[in-house]
Amino acid sequence: MLAELRELGLLRAAAALVAGFLVVGTLAWRTVLWMDPPHVVRLNVRWKADVDASRRAMLEQQLHLTHGDPTEGSTWAYRLPDPSTNTIRAIVQHPSVDDTAHINRVRFRPELSQDRERRAIAYAVPIGGIGAIGALLWIARRHGQRQRTRRSPPPERQADASTR
Repeated sequence: MLAELRELGLLRAAAALVAGFLVVGTLAWRTVLWMDPPHVVRLNVRWKADVDASRRAMLEQQLHLTHGDPTEGSTWAYRLPDPSTNTIRAIVQHPSVDDTAHINRVRFRPELSQDRERRAIAYAVPIGGIGAIGALLWIARRHGQRQRTRRSPPPERQADASTR
């Protein structure tokens, strides 16, 4: 197998790795997204002390927070139907929000257990790597078989050579 890889050449080997990674990784990514349908994200918001009930109700609507449920003090648990980066950024950076939980405050994304796009990438990358290695080995094997076929004389010539 190593000899077949050497004969394949660096450029063809790199192309096989890239193609295998892209094809298998993309298929894995699409499969994970298909198997994990979009869902609402659960998060907690701690409101600043000056936010009263009417102001909180207005902010919940403005920030697309649904199913509010008080948990402790000024902290409320919510569902976020649109977990886009812009929506989460608006929540995190709003001056009336004191703190949040279950979201990444740096990347403005849901925590990993609730972020289907990041989970899909996390699964697709190693699967794509395995696919890349598989594609490289398959192409090297096919290349080696073709090389052996070209080098060996046709069967009738082998018979003629052995009778001489």
